[in-house]
Amino acid sequence: MISLFDVSGGHRGFSRVIWTVKKIVRGEFPSITLYYRNDDDNGNGNEFEVAGFPRDLDVYVTYNISDDYQLSVSMRGKSLTEATPVNLAQHTYWNLRGHDGGSILSHRVRIFASRITPVDADLIPTGELALVQGTPFDFLRLETVGSRIDRIPGGYDINYVVDSWEGKMWLSRVATVTAEETGRRMELWADQPGVQFYTGNFLRGVKGKGGAVYEQHAGLCLETQGFPDAVNHPKFPSQIVAAGDTREGGRRSASGEKSARSSSVKKGGVVGGQFWKKKIDNPGIVKNLSFPRFSDSELYSLIADVAVMLYYRESLIT
Repeated sequence: MISLFDVSGGHRGFSRVIWTVKKIVRGEFPSITLYYRNDDDNGNGNEFEVAGFPRDLDVYVTYNISDDYQLSVSMRGKSLTEATPVNLAQHTYWNLRGHDGGSILSHRVRIFASRITPVDADLIPTGELALVQGTPFDFLRLETVGSRIDRIPGGYDINYVVDSWEGKMWLSRVATVTAEETGRRMELWADQPGVQFYTGNFLRGVKGKGGAVYEQHAGLCLETQGFPDAVNHPKFPSQIVAAGDTREGGRRSASGEKSARSSSVKKGGVVGGQFWKKKIDNPGIVKNLSFPRFSDSELYSLIADVAVMLYYRESLIT
């Protein structure tokens, strides 16, 4: 499931509201753009009711199958009245063994980040930047998720500082994930300074598709984002969006992968962009893969659930 939320304000996040369909593109590489206005009217007279933003906000998100085995997501937020903090994130759960494949602890992960933003007992960043080398948070080389998770109380749930970001708006490589059991490999690229690595620590008896029940560590998340609590830490990259500002930024895809063409992602919004590539290392295991073609009724059914569910015929990804 793919859901959009802010990090993390209000009693009812963006994954629990009804979005408006702004645009649908069909064809070989389809896309859908959704829109939501966070204001007093949608918040039942209380502008903090929906997502915690202190000012009116327009939010757009576009999901795009932009190439073979390639999914991109672009998010942007526009403050309508006054400056407001905005930090949108994409809370996708990944299991490259399939949605009913059990634990992700055998997945191998590499995160291109040499620092984290440590947190206090309430999981609020302290404002420090700490090196990961030699600690259980070190994923600078491919490591099995479960190899050191017992040294992290509850499991991984921490923001990493992306090494190659450095204030630029172009996509940087953030992480890779592999599942040797299926031969599936995924790369994540984004234009945000941080990525929250989360290992599904609080999943318990969650009912999923096809009758599957998701337990602890049934999926992992790599949520590209601005640094949490940036508004209280001047050294963190600012997440303030001025009134009327959308900070339009360029997007581009990476080239050189066997599964992707050299291409560019259209110029998009300010607040966040993500780009995934899937590479089939063992084609004999997964055959005849293709992306779905949704009918209107199927699309609106998905939107009513406040999510876009992307299915691949052979359960390439959840």
